[in-house]
Amino acid sequence: MINRALEKEILKELFKKKTILIHGPRRAGKNTLIHNVFIKTNYKWLFLDGDDFDVRNSLESANPDFLNALFKKHNVIFIYEAQQINNIEYLIKTIRKKFPKKQLIINSSVQLDQLNNFIEKNNKHLKTYHLWPLSFEEIQKGEDIQAEELDELLIYGLYPEIHQDDVDKDIILYNQFKQTLYKDILPSAKIRKPDIMHKLIRELANKIGQEINYKQLGSLLNVDAKTISSYIEILEKSFIVFRIPAYSKKQEYEIKKNQKIYFYDNGLRNAVIENFKPLAERKDLKYLWENFLVSERLKLLSNNNTETAKYFWRTKQQQKTDYIEVSAKSMKAYKFEWDPKKKIKASKTFEKTYQTKVLGITRDNFKSFLLRPVSKEKRGLLAILS
Repeated sequence: MINRALEKEILKELFKKKTILIHGPRRAGKNTLIHNVFIKTNYKWLFLDGDDFDVRNSLESANPDFLNALFKKHNVIFIYEAQQINNIEYLIKTIRKKFPKKQLIINSSVQLDQLNNFIEKNNKHLKTYHLWPLSFEEIQKGEDIQAEELDELLIYGLYPEIHQDDVDKDIILYNQFKQTLYKDILPSAKIRKPDIMHKLIRELANKIGQEINYKQLGSLLNVDAKTISSYIEILEKSFIVFRIPAYSKKQEYEIKKNQKIYFYDNGLRNAVIENFKPLAERKDLKYLWENFLVSERLKLLSNNNTETAKYFWRTKQQQKTDYIEVSAKSMKAYKFEWDPKKKIKASKTFEKTYQTKVLGITRDNFKSFLLRPVSKEKRGLLAILS
């Protein structure tokens, strides 16, 4: 079993008078994570499934007498897929007010607007975590990932089920996509044209690591740019895709408004386009590699609570920097290349303008980009043990 980075964090946060909220895609391992926390405690837990119709109906009333009878013998209340419950924010408030000694944990596969507003207003009483599919750091476990294993990660991604023995990876990922589409995305009140959403997801899957144009996508799908933007926002809140904006200090030669699109998981993206061919037979290796690196870097930063803004950079003359991180103290810039024998062509204009060296990331050195640096003390200990 692969240990998840969040497990210790959640154990430390129990019974500190805060509701614990875990966001993340379906089947990213939220239930398994909570089960592992459960078996390490001596508390009495109550597990409630928001996907279950009867459970939903019972909880939506938020009747204090009913809740008292339900919670009476339990210390910890865990609500699974809480986004399915209407007025979930009211239920949370009721439980906090009427049952202050209970530990409430909820997970959600969708970022709901009303729940986000509730989080902002009640930040002091909530502890929010993101649980992504497995990260490269979590599966690494101090062992070297072999070349064929890296190929598999680019093709099948890092959903936990994929990394079990003797499973049909293609079927798991197809089912994962369908479940997310029909349970989390299409039920949204904002989706008035389900067929357009389905086509849009496929178009975006064919544009990973590339800039997107809402007007062009709208023209292709016979809808307006506003609809495209709205639908992409829903996909972001369902943890399917994310966008990275262009970086610019208003130099004339820089593009300013464009965005790049990425999928949170390579395997899910390949399920959308129905292509699990080996890397040697693919025409999209460059974009698979970039999507893998950027999505895994996002997980690394999130799991280590590192706040940084993320961008790409391009000029009108097509000079490019693939990925940039900007914090209050520093700027980091990167170019991605699968083949370590190919020369990394960094933009001299970028380096001169921003006084930042562009680092090349290839399959020979990518671990330095996706793993936390090892401290001197730990390196010394590893040397002694080896």
